[in-house]
Amino acid sequence: MANINLDSITPSNAVHPGIILKDALDNRGMSQKELADAVGKSTPVINDIIKGKRGINAELAVLLESALGVKAEEWMNYQSQYDLDRARSNGEIERRRTVISDWQRIKPLLKMTKLKKAITLTGDLFSDVHCIYEYAGVSNIDDFEHMFSQKESMFRKSDKVQVDMQNLFTWILIVRHLSNATNIAAPFDKERMPELIGKLNDLFYINRDVELQIPDLLSSFGIKYVQQEHFEKVPVDGYSFWNGDNPTLVLTKRYNRIDNFAYTLMHELGHISLHLSADRNADFLDTEDTDLNKGREEEADRYAKRQLCRGMNLEGYFAKWRNPYAAGNFLKSLSEQTHINVSIITGQYQHFCQSYTICRNLLEKVQ
Repeated sequence: MANINLDSITPSNAVHPGIILKDALDNRGMSQKELADAVGKSTPVINDIIKGKRGINAELAVLLESALGVKAEEWMNYQSQYDLDRARSNGEIERRRTVISDWQRIKPLLKMTKLKKAITLTGDLFSDVHCIYEYAGVSNIDDFEHMFSQKESMFRKSDKVQVDMQNLFTWILIVRHLSNATNIAAPFDKERMPELIGKLNDLFYINRDVELQIPDLLSSFGIKYVQQEHFEKVPVDGYSFWNGDNPTLVLTKRYNRIDNFAYTLMHELGHISLHLSADRNADFLDTEDTDLNKGREEEADRYAKRQLCRGMNLEGYFAKWRNPYAAGNFLKSLSEQTHINVSIITGQYQHFCQSYTICRNLLEKVQ
């Protein structure tokens, strides 16, 4: 057998040091018994090491250094490399190593204290990472980070809003968790949207127990409803996304007027009807910056305005009233004629006149 310079061996794919020991004995023409006698061990012990059944500890490494002239540090290095290689090839250890790595990448993206207050995390990393992925609608850390970077890049383009991205992403996970916990039996059917819109407008017109009735009403049409307060530096009014077999609609109620509430709700219904029905992988954050995702946001705005006006051209009526500061009775009368809440009509009239001080006394809170 060719001579082997053991000092030059650097294991890359580690092998059991018993293989190296056998080569050393063969190279020197030494039997296992001779080595066993030299180091004060039994021949079966040496044989077990050579067969890979037993490892080399520090004591034996020192003795092998004297018997074979190979440094004890080398024997320990071969053994540790082999042990590490075995550990890395162990499926359970590798799974835990991966989840630890994922958790270290997840934590900087979230406000963990807020998340833990809203979501029951067990402390078991396997369970907690799986839950976070489930809430985010992803299956791995790369997709999770990609989802975060998409939201970050969207707001990076904005000069109008300041966003705490950790707060925003934490808020998104919480509302998605609440969506997961919301069970509804009715399937979503886009063709029933006109019926839903009519019922909502009737509810807004009366403005009584609106917040109590909205969840059941939307649920009966196959839409999950979540109301979740926004966090600091999270200027979000509404959010819509698809979850399982149903769309989810989220409102923050940053503004508690019925016209703001109704408009935001209709805006998210616009996304559900126009966009999510065709692309279930999309999601839409409704912010005060109308330039974000501009095209689809404008479509949802037009949808909301059209539905809140019950399909009527209210601007035609507005154009006939020349004195906006004496418009109170006109707006009340128009509300009665159209069965549109007077606060909603007033909000539309203010927008038409580009003056938000007109008839403020007619603006109502959500009841």
